[in-house]
Amino acid sequence: MGHTIRQLLAEQGGVEALSGQLHAVTAYHDNNYLPLLWPIHSHDRSALFRLLDLLQLESSTRDHRLLEALVVVRQHQGSRRSALAASVDVGFASQRWQAFVREDVNGKVFHGRRALELCVFMYLAEALQSGDVFVVSSGACADYRAQPLAWDAKLDDATRRNLFVVFGFGCNLGESQTARHAPEAIDRHSLRRINAQHVSVEKLEAALRDIIHEYARFDLPRFWGRPNVAIADGTHMELRGNNLLGEQHIRYGRYGGIAYHHISSTYIALFSNFIACGVWEAVYILDGLLQDRSDFAVDRVHADTHGQSEPVFGLPYLLGIKLLPRMRTWNDAVFYRPAKDIVYRHIDPLFSRTVGWELIETHWQDMMQVVLSIQAGKVLPSMLLRKLGSHSRQNRLYRAFRELGRVVRTLFLLSFVSEGDLRQSIRAETTKIESYNDFLDWIGFGGPILKSGDPIEQLKQVK
Repeated sequence: MGHTIRQLLAEQGGVEALSGQLHAVTAYHDNNYLPLLWPIHSHDRSALFRLLDLLQLESSTRDHRLLEALVVVRQHQGSRRSALAASVDVGFASQRWQAFVREDVNGKVFHGRRALELCVFMYLAEALQSGDVFVVSSGACADYRAQPLAWDAKLDDATRRNLFVVFGFGCNLGESQTARHAPEAIDRHSLRRINAQHVSVEKLEAALRDIIHEYARFDLPRFWGRPNVAIADGTHMELRGNNLLGEQHIRYGRYGGIAYHHISSTYIALFSNFIACGVWEAVYILDGLLQDRSDFAVDRVHADTHGQSEPVFGLPYLLGIKLLPRMRTWNDAVFYRPAKDIVYRHIDPLFSRTVGWELIETHWQDMMQVVLSIQAGKVLPSMLLRKLGSHSRQNRLYRAFRELGRVVRTLFLLSFVSEGDLRQSIRAETTKIESYNDFLDWIGFGGPILKSGDPIEQLKQVK
């Protein structure tokens, strides 16, 4: 019997040949497409290496394993060896890719040259999209942490006519209606010209700072609230058609944009922005506080339910700002325990997941670098959160901020459920923004629609 089996195996090329055929067939099981990628990659391989010779790639985090693996791949570009010494860490790749790259030969671990090259190029493409790797002196693939400072233009001022402009455009009358009510004082052409040439967003913000400075000198507002507390929320404003920012709002059912305001707990506006309806409002929570140069040193900010996001909780904590959003529903509120083996006597059913401390430990220096860049004015929080929000599954810095946010949000949720005074304070502060929106409706008696289609004019109107 054994002789017959050996004879049959020999007729098919022997045990080793059949074993090789078996491995070649089973390699494609479980939807494993990785062995099929090399023929596709080989067509553009030389062009990719020539492109790499022209680019200077840098890592935006302290994780340099991908770029170190790229150096090894480039060193063996012309090599004909099938296996390389496992001298590079491929921990940046998934378990499936690591198993595909790994080769065991006579008890020693090697990396397949072709498999390693495929793995590095695939993850390099994802890293360029997510921002983990950037191209020096690039436009679309530049370092998202660097943002040029704005140029502050200097314009002449005309006090008397500017008052007409502030009244006409601030009350949403427009140049025609304002000139019709004061024909002997000014005409609509002058109003339009002064508004375009003498009124800018920067000047409006400077005027607002002067008003806040004088307002802070009074004692009465301190009985209404605390100067270190701010409330952030957006309200819908209608726009005319064919507009760069205009979108159909699902909640309001009207065409327009969102005026996003930061107001003080003492009932005065601190900062305003105008954004599209489809934009995630939570990314703009911190912009107003960091760009606000008034006398109010805000370190506590209340927000509507959009402020419950986990990564949004992490960034304010590192900036020394306490985020206190309004909690509308508890269906998606997740509590994170510090470790799997920690059990609480009375509140243990609240905790369903565990904090990933290793992510925070690995990227704490990257997070602090981002925070220092924000405080230095090199990058806006909204720009950073938008970048980290795209391709978030691949972006390691996003996951680190999200993990830190989970810790901070869990502490906030525990305080929220146990402290009645905190719940009452959040409810009272968030209703102030509703009163402010009613006040804006009263001021804008010229009509509810922003008449200009220019985004700069829309922002000036909101401020």
